[in-house]
Amino acid sequence: MIDKRARRSKRGTDPLPLKGIRVAVLLGIDNLACNNRVRKQAKALCEAGASVTVYNYTEQLIEEDPVLAAEPFQVVSVGDIKYTEAVPFPELAPYFEITNERWPRLLRIADHLFFNKVYNDRKSLEYQKACGVWHIEHEQFHHFYTEHCPYFMYMDLVEKPDVVHVHDLDALFAGAYIARREGAKLIYDSHEIYLEQGWSEEVAGWIAVLADIEQRDIHQSDALITVVPQITTHLLETYGYRGPTLEMYNSFNEVADAASPVSDPVRFVFSGMFDPQRNLIELVTAFDQLRGIATLSLQGFAGIKEELEALIERLDLQETVFFVDPVEPSEIVASFRDYDVGTLIWTPTSKNLEFSGPNKLFDYMGAGLALVASDDLIFITSVIEEYGNGYTFKFDSVDSIAAQLREICADPALISSKKKASLVAAQQFVWDRQAAAMIELYQQVLEHK
Repeated sequence: MIDKRARRSKRGTDPLPLKGIRVAVLLGIDNLACNNRVRKQAKALCEAGASVTVYNYTEQLIEEDPVLAAEPFQVVSVGDIKYTEAVPFPELAPYFEITNERWPRLLRIADHLFFNKVYNDRKSLEYQKACGVWHIEHEQFHHFYTEHCPYFMYMDLVEKPDVVHVHDLDALFAGAYIARREGAKLIYDSHEIYLEQGWSEEVAGWIAVLADIEQRDIHQSDALITVVPQITTHLLETYGYRGPTLEMYNSFNEVADAASPVSDPVRFVFSGMFDPQRNLIELVTAFDQLRGIATLSLQGFAGIKEELEALIERLDLQETVFFVDPVEPSEIVASFRDYDVGTLIWTPTSKNLEFSGPNKLFDYMGAGLALVASDDLIFITSVIEEYGNGYTFKFDSVDSIAAQLREICADPALISSKKKASLVAAQQFVWDRQAAAMIELYQQVLEHK
C-alpha cells in the first residue's frame, strides 16, 4: 500500500497555486466541529491561496466554538441563518400539507428524520409521525429532495464559486445543482459507501432516492475523492465513473518521534464514539480474563457509554478498564503515545464497515501503537499485512477476544517491534502528503476545460 502519490510529477513550485480560487465546501449531515478531515482540507486549501467557505448543516453558532472561529476559512451554518418566513416553493405545499408556521420546523428536522442509522430508526420514525410528515410518499419526497431539498439554503447562499467540494452523498445533489448553475467545477468527496451502511427496510425508499442522485450526479463530478482504495473501486465499478480519483487518508498532522516502551500491564486503547457496532461490550467483558495482564482505556463519547459503565461496575473492572476524556482532534496523537496497542476489533455488519479506514487507525499509527484488528476489516487488514505493524484475528466471542489479546501480551518484544513498524508506516500517510495530493488534484481539475 505504498502511497504512489509520492511519484507524481510536480506542477511547479508556486507557494500559492490556488490563489484567487473560490471554493464552496458543502457538508451533509455532519458537524464541522467534530469533523477534523473537512477542517484540515479547508485549511490546506486556504494555505494554497484559495478563498474557502464551509457550509455546515448544523444549528450550532460558530461563535460558540473558539477553535472553529480561529480557522482561516469562513463558516456558514444553519445556526447563522434566519429561515425564510414563507414557504420558499409554494407549489410544494399541496404535497406536504405544510403551512408557513410548520415550514421552518420541517427544514430543521428533515435530514435527521430520513437518514438515521438502523439503531436510531425507531425513535426517528416515532418523531416523524409525531411531527406529521410521515405520510410523504416516495415520489413526492423524490421531487422535494432533488429539486427543493432541505439544503435549499445552500443553493441560495453559495455565490460564484470556482469549485464546489461536496462531502458525502447527502449533500451531493445540492452541490451538483450549484455547480451547474454557476459553471463551477464539482468535486465529490465520499467518506463512506453511503448506500451500504446497513440501513433498515423502513428507510429503503429514501435510500433509493439517494441511489438515484448518486447515479446521476457522480458523472457530473470533475473529480472523485475517497478515504480508501476499496471505496474508490466500489464507486467506479458501480457507476462507471471515469474521471480523476484520489484516496485521501484522514491521517495525522504529526508523527511521534519514537515508540514508547511496552508497559506492564500492556496498555490497550479504543478511541471514538461508543458505537454499538464496535463490539465494545464484548471487548470490555474480555478484560475480565486479562486482569493484571493488560488494561483498556476507552477514549470516546456518546453511544453506549452508560451501558459500558454499568458493565465495568458489575464485573468490578474499575482497576482494569478506564474511561478517558476525549481531546481535540489536533491532540489525539499526543494523547495516545503512552499506550501500546490500538484496538479495531469490530465485526463488519455492512460493506461500508468492511472497507472502513477510520480516523483511529491513522491516529494509532501516528502515535506509534501496534494495531489489533478483526481479519474481515479489509482495508485495515491490508495495512497491517503490508507494514507488519499489528495483529489480525477472527473475533467471534468474548473468549476468543480474551485468548488473542492474552497471546499478544505474552510477547512484549513483538509488541515493541510492531509499534516501531507503525511509525515507519505512518510516514506514508502523514497529512502533509495528503494535502499536497489534494492541491495537485485541484490544479488538474481547474486546468481541464
